[in-house]
Amino acid sequence: LTRRMNDTDSDLALAAYEKIHSDGTVTQHNPSGGLRAGIIIDFTDRARMSRGFYFCWNKVYRRTFLTKTAQTFPTGEYEDVFWSVLAIAQATQILVSDQPFYGYRQVSNSAVNRAGAQHLDIVRQYSDAIAAKSDTDVPAAFALVVWTKAT
Repeated sequence: LTRRMNDTDSDLALAAYEKIHSDGTVTQHNPSGGLRAGIIIDFTDRARMSRGFYFCWNKVYRRTFLTKTAQTFPTGEYEDVFWSVLAIAQATQILVSDQPFYGYRQVSNSAVNRAGAQHLDIVRQYSDAIAAKSDTDVPAAFALVVWTKAT
């Protein structure tokens, strides 16, 4: 994946992943929202990506991209939402791979498995990410799709 990123000069790569369940079964997940493997530049295509692109762990980031954007993780339960929305918005181009490169095991005490008000943090993270990009050239249609997914 890193070699393909370098070959295409992509800022980040989004890859499929395998979810490993507690009973040992494995399911395949492709968070690209039906996009074919390849290079994504257009914001319309970025908006088509499923909400799975809001995880930070199913991507590989180019160091120069992270240095240039100076992104940091905010506080909260869903801090990777903020991180990923901004990364997707700021990347010049994104490599999409349909090949899994990560095995994800959701632990029983994961934030998504607990009931409670902490889940409201996801709305705050989306809202903060959209506000952070409101003064840029990120199209309003992209922000609208992101907000629609959040709500």
